[in-house]
Amino acid sequence: MENVLPASSSSYYLLRNGDFASINTYQTNVDWFDILCRFPAVCDMWRAFVSVIYDAVNQFVPTKRRILRHKKQLKPQYPKEIRKAFVVKRRCWRKYRVKRNYVAKTEYKNCIKLCNELTRNYEKECEQQVLDANNVGAFYCFANKRQNNKIGVGPCIMLMMMKLL
Repeated sequence: MENVLPASSSSYYLLRNGDFASINTYQTNVDWFDILCRFPAVCDMWRAFVSVIYDAVNQFVPTKRRILRHKKQLKPQYPKEIRKAFVVKRRCWRKYRVKRNYVAKTEYKNCIKLCNELTRNYEKECEQQVLDANNVGAFYCFANKRQNNKIGVGPCIMLMMMKLL
């Protein structure tokens, strides 16, 4: 009986697809009295018990390999209107880069202004939705996503800020 978990952190158990009736039968057929007699120390007995449980889980619960990808800095997923504006802005940039004239430059600057305005409005809408939800958990989640260091906003700091307001 060996303490075996899934191969690595790149795999995980599919507990919904587990055959729990077979696990129950497997544990019923284990000679628990023999384990009690063979391991009189509590620590050793616990290790033997956990080993039997892991063995049953490894036999009757399937695992799935997790695809490990490099974590990229995820860009926010904007609505279709904003994504189209970014496409137009890229097109204008390419045109300006080739032609280098005043008309192309002003067109590109107008595209920049439009994209900035659309993204600002979208961000305002998202923030307003968090505020309108009146959900403290959603607020903390939103605030923690905005931080550069991922320590999290503590409730004490937030209470002090609310008192100051």
